[in-house]
Amino acid sequence: MLNNVILFFKHVESSFLKQSKLKKKKKTSSHYTTN
Repeated sequence: MLNNVILFFKHVESSFLKQSKLKKKKKTSSHYTTN
């Protein structure tokens, strides 16, 4: 049970990291287009 919870949290954390990276990429790309 505890092992599943840890795996779940790791999965959520990695997905959050991926989303934040994508957001950063979008921000930089939009920044480049405005300039």
